[in-house]
Amino acid sequence: KKYPEALELFKKGYELVRPSPEYVYAQNVCMLNIGAIYLLMGQLDSAQYYLDHSYSYFEKIGNSSALYHAQTQVFKLALKKGNIAEATKQLHSMTDNLQAEPTLVDIRKKFLQHYYEETGDYRKAYQYLKENMRMDDSIRNDRIRMRVAETDLRYKQDTTLMKQRLFIQKQQSDMQSLELSVYIWILVCVILLTVAAFIYFYQKKQRAFLLAETRNKIINLRMENIRNRVSPHFIFNTLNRVISHYNQSDSSYKELYNLIKIMRLNLRLTEKLCIPLAEEIDFVRTYLDLEQERFGPSLQTEIRIDPQIDADRFELPSMMIQIPVENAIKHGLRGKKGEKRLSVTVFRQDGNIIISIEDNGAGFRLQTGRPDMQSTGTGLKVLNQTIELLNAGNSVPITILIKKSSQGTDENPGCLIQFTLPEGYSYALPEGK
Repeated sequence: KKYPEALELFKKGYELVRPSPEYVYAQNVCMLNIGAIYLLMGQLDSAQYYLDHSYSYFEKIGNSSALYHAQTQVFKLALKKGNIAEATKQLHSMTDNLQAEPTLVDIRKKFLQHYYEETGDYRKAYQYLKENMRMDDSIRNDRIRMRVAETDLRYKQDTTLMKQRLFIQKQQSDMQSLELSVYIWILVCVILLTVAAFIYFYQKKQRAFLLAETRNKIINLRMENIRNRVSPHFIFNTLNRVISHYNQSDSSYKELYNLIKIMRLNLRLTEKLCIPLAEEIDFVRTYLDLEQERFGPSLQTEIRIDPQIDADRFELPSMMIQIPVENAIKHGLRGKKGEKRLSVTVFRQDGNIIISIEDNGAGFRLQTGRPDMQSTGTGLKVLNQTIELLNAGNSVPITILIKKSSQGTDENPGCLIQFTLPEGYSYALPEGK
């Protein structure tokens, strides 16, 4: 009911569409509403002007809805002026429209109630009063339903909005949980990296310590070799002077010659970590020839080399055959009565080189509690230490097997020492990284 404000708005609307001929319908809609507002404000002359123009237009085009409303407004204008005759004339010319909006029908019936009150037809006025009351109730109910529907819509919108907010909060919570999980995983990774770095540097330090210990062992072994070489070197020089006084046909000459050869080979072999198989076998043959003079025909020796093995190129740790042969003579065969047998066999098997030294002597005694470090003397113990140092630098190690000989008896069980050397074995000492 803010009529002045509504009047200004419709006038502005009319001014917007007036310059355009294609908007003539909109122009007359604005004029009809302006006339209705003037009528409500009691400005009857202005209402007359706008209503007459719009009424004639809608009558001309035959727009039933707009014409229905325009007829109602003209009828109301006649009643406002108190011109009952004109109102009666308009009443008879008014047409009904079943498609008209209920609000427009309600307005017309209220004016008809007023008309019949003015003309004294109170029965019809009462009928329109009841219809108006029923219509008002219906409109009121419609408005209530609309308000209920609007409230329900707002509730649904608020519920939807609340669900959206809850969903967003849940997403944010999930994101926070995910971020927390990421931080936890990052922390776990940092801890694992720290632990891995600590283990790496600890192992590196341990390797450096083991390397230093290995080098110290090598230095000690070399120093021991140097000390052991002093006495043989002095004896070697003395024997050279003695043998110069013998005739080569003398029986003692060959024995002294073999002794000097052994000492010369021994001096050379102790300077090397590994030697060709041919040099090792040469030393062993010379040593056995020397012992043959002492034992006589009771000592039977045999050396067999697989023809597929190149003895000049295949290398093995220095004194690997010499030490077990020496032990077999000194500890196994020297005190034995009867036939004394000693064999050295070198052959290829499953991609490895097998070296076996076997005798039928008195057997051996364990000098250590470790099953892989069995030894019958200091020489084999030093050999074991040397092999341990070399195995540290190889993925496939040299293995040693010491057991009773297959040719032995209960009284003289004999001894079999067997070395397994992988082909391609490296004799370089391990270096620190």
